[in-house]
Amino acid sequence: MAIGARITSWTTGRRWPWVVAAAGLLLTLPSLWGGLVLDDHFNRMVITQPEVYADALPGPLDTYNFFGNDPERNRQIIDRGLVPWWTDANLSLGFWRPITSLTQWLDYKVWPNPVWAMHLHSVLWYAAVVFAATMMFRRFMGVTVAAGLAALMFAVDESHGVPVGFLANRNSVIACLFSVLALIAHDRWRRDKQGAMAFIGTLMFALALLSAEAGAAALAYLAAYALCFDHGVWHKRLTSLTPYLVVLIAWRIAWAAMGYGVSESILYTDPLSEPLTYLTWVWREAPLMIDGQFLLPGPELLVVAWAVWPGSWWLIAALAGVIAMAIWPMVRTDRTARFFAIGTLLSLIPACATLPQNRNLMFVGIGACALLGLWLTQYMPRLSWRCTAKLAGGCLVVLHLIIAPLLMLGMARYPMGPQPQPNPVEHPPGLDALAGRDLFIVNHPAPMVMYHTLGQRAAEGRPTPAHARVFSHAWAPVTVERLGPKELRVRCETGLPDVFSYVIADKLDHLPVGDSLALTGVTLTVADTDDTGLPTELRCAFDRPLEDESSVWLCWRNGGFEPFTPPAVGQSVELPAMGLPFGLSAEAIDAHLREVLANR
Repeated sequence: MAIGARITSWTTGRRWPWVVAAAGLLLTLPSLWGGLVLDDHFNRMVITQPEVYADALPGPLDTYNFFGNDPERNRQIIDRGLVPWWTDANLSLGFWRPITSLTQWLDYKVWPNPVWAMHLHSVLWYAAVVFAATMMFRRFMGVTVAAGLAALMFAVDESHGVPVGFLANRNSVIACLFSVLALIAHDRWRRDKQGAMAFIGTLMFALALLSAEAGAAALAYLAAYALCFDHGVWHKRLTSLTPYLVVLIAWRIAWAAMGYGVSESILYTDPLSEPLTYLTWVWREAPLMIDGQFLLPGPELLVVAWAVWPGSWWLIAALAGVIAMAIWPMVRTDRTARFFAIGTLLSLIPACATLPQNRNLMFVGIGACALLGLWLTQYMPRLSWRCTAKLAGGCLVVLHLIIAPLLMLGMARYPMGPQPQPNPVEHPPGLDALAGRDLFIVNHPAPMVMYHTLGQRAAEGRPTPAHARVFSHAWAPVTVERLGPKELRVRCETGLPDVFSYVIADKLDHLPVGDSLALTGVTLTVADTDDTGLPTELRCAFDRPLEDESSVWLCWRNGGFEPFTPPAVGQSVELPAMGLPFGLSAEAIDAHLREVLANR
């Protein structure tokens, strides 16, 4: 049998959905050794409700409510030291994802110790997504090689490794499954005239929204369906979306009424409360997401290129334009291609509500993989520029069927990148001796990680400090001057907050010169700012001598945390900027990232 005939036999066979689901499962199995990273520790802390932080935590089934709309709770979080002192108490960073939270709660109730079992749970969800997507491709594209190839590319897409390997990102996988099921049910309602499927489709859409806000992307494909497959006048086509819109509006009203939402953070934007800002984000980020999906360099890498060379955005946009021109003739003549193209473009809109990241491409990938399958099997062979088309097709096959699955193995195992063990950033030494004592860290490479460090220790029942204080980041030199027995001055010319604190503060200028923050054991007063209002100097007035035995001091120096001895009264000490490999300057990178984020 010829190779082409074999491929046709495999991809159109009855077992193909199971084969593709098995491929997705096998490629994500390395995640079983991935352990817990970043927000996983916060999720576990919320579920286990350790007594030491009980007053600063939401309920055990509210695992994505990082900061609520309650300033008093936020102040407790700041006072305990789970987040840096410069965090705005008015910050809101909470998401209503009860379905996903329930699956996480079950993890810790059924198999609380073997983390690999929790990862296997996520892997099985992903296998279900791949199986459902394969059936969906067959419904819309027929039992064809194009549908089979689309399913395979979706299953081995390297961008899916992160939401599978990162337990806290399971919400995207679950929302995608319910979204695909909603689309299948909608097609059975509209095409097969099965009225009960209208209810099933609406229910699946509701479950998608209750799994993650990204579930709203299902509406992108539902709208594309009304435009491309439904018959009749426009207003009658659009009425098929009414039940989904009712669910979306009800969900959004409930979401806001319960206090969920995002504000004062540059990591997310709300399209309803900040529509103009949101449209700007879509304009800037959509090309990065398109290139990342079709051409494989993750959006994160494209963001880095954009940061290093701002003019690269135009090259990125041009590449997105080339992709659009390549598929346009097919989209113009084939309504199935048109459906997937519109769904892909519309699903970019909710994906751009946060920073461009590989893990946000799952919904975009549904339409993109279908378009690639159609282009490679049905359109490319008919092109007049056959040599160039074959070269392009060969490159796409290599990217999506050879390189992508190899990358997926690594991303599933290391969703946040390889981490040293033990990680000196996340695990400062000597914390076991800190029970009931206060921890003061002069400079920290990643102050936001304290949330995860302390959360991990609390959830494991290990000693935690009574309070933790991080005064500055370590990306630039920090000067510490002793003003008195109980008083310090801390200064960093590039600003005391680190660049990644833009996650928790849209503008880090809410504490002007002279403003004070009274925390347990210390009062912090902003003594100076730069021309943007960013705090650069801090006066710290303690309620006891700095050498008191109840205090433990650390600083970041020589690539790790070291004990720090406060200087004598009238003396000062300068801590150098953290070192980076390859001769890179942490201070220069910090300054450049600030500029990029400020322009976002």
